Amino acid sequence: MSVAEPAVKAKKKRRKRTVVATVLATVGVIFGALWGLDAWARQQVADYVTEKVQQVLSLDSDEPVSVEIAGVSVIAQIITGSFEQVDVGVDDVTLGDFTGGVTMRAEGIPIDMSRPVDRVQIEFSVNERSIQKIAHLLSATSIDTVELVDPEIQFASEFTVFGFSVDVGVGIEPFAKDGEIGFTPTSLELNGVRTSASALSERYGSIASSLLQTRTICVARWLPEALTVDDVAVRDDDLVITIGADKAIFDDASLRSLGTCG
Repeated sequence: MSVAEPAVKAKKKRRKRTVVATVLATVGVIFGALWGLDAWARQQVADYVTEKVQQVLSLDSDEPVSVEIAGVSVIAQIITGSFEQVDVGVDDVTLGDFTGGVTMRAEGIPIDMSRPVDRVQIEFSVNERSIQKIAHLLSATSIDTVELVDPEIQFASEFTVFGFSVDVGVGIEPFAKDGEIGFTPTSLELNGVRTSASALSERYGSIASSLLQTRTICVARWLPEALTVDDVAVRDDDLVITIGADKAIFDDASLRSLGTCG
């Protein structure tokens, strides 16, 4: 082996290392650029989703909306023509007579909004304080206190008969049907003692009957027609209204068309 051979080999190794380093650096620059581009695209999509949610829920333009887009690459999803999943949260939403927080999950959202979204599910959580504000909708008689105790909304009312004060506690369970949420009396207390609806009606007549009526509120009239009221239930300290849609279109025309009840 000549003296020059080791020097030639060393030179080749340095050249290979230089080439590898250059390739890695180039890949790093490209990856960084793509990552930055994807972050920009993610923000643009989030802004668009925020605008749509504000439109669907009739929110003020400055109402904070949290948006989380699933998937590693937003650009890859744009190329395929749809987004896998988008989760949205809004803390303060007014829906007709109700005020509460909203969480929404949409799956299979097309880039072209003239095509249907695979699935949308919204949970509207109304707290006890908000229910107290709409207590007049739950009974034809004045209500003094309201408490949410799973699975009931429990309210207390006081009325006077022949100069005597009578305390009545009524537990009502919510239900959803044909775009409405309703409230059916399921438990009764008279001056702290559990009783039946028939016994209360027999004893106090029309005054008791006004407490025992099933009441309904049309929720669909506040929502885009594509959405349906699927369920309503008391969960812990909230009245949770579940709203959903399968294979529904949410373009501008659809969002302007509101639902009906019955």
